[in-house]
Amino acid sequence: MNTIEKNMTAILITFFAFFTAGLYEEQKTNNNIEGNTFINPYVSELYYDYIKLIEDNNILIPQQDLILIDMSCTLPNSILAVAWGMYTDNTISVSVNLNTFSYLSDNQKRFLMYHELSHDIFNLEHYSCMIMTTPMPEIVSDEYLNLMINDLIYKLQRYGY
Repeated sequence: MNTIEKNMTAILITFFAFFTAGLYEEQKTNNNIEGNTFINPYVSELYYDYIKLIEDNNILIPQQDLILIDMSCTLPNSILAVAWGMYTDNTISVSVNLNTFSYLSDNQKRFLMYHELSHDIFNLEHYSCMIMTTPMPEIVSDEYLNLMINDLIYKLQRYGY
């Protein structure tokens, strides 16, 4: 992504954050994250579980100035979520498809959020580890989800995140 694209992405994310700020309750964050945090209640538990998992495994989370995780009814049904903040290292911005999210199993929801947050926080590309596969598996068992999460932790620890 070139400089112009990065700047435009940052401007769009900032505009979107201010536009939607009244739709979310500002939430307190942990010591590694400062700034404005707006997380839709439908996904907040998944977000905080991911952050706890990362921190419990002694993986450094880069400083974040803006965290915006919303539910969107404008994404096409073929797109479950988008990590808008990928490659914008001080911003987490994820949109989750409101139309499809409720039809996912609990494990699929966890897979989806961990996948998008890994894009956004660590700039992980598709197929860089098991949880970064696409499309999402139709069935995500507890065992398979745990295997993918362990693989993610291994990747992040091994490559110094």
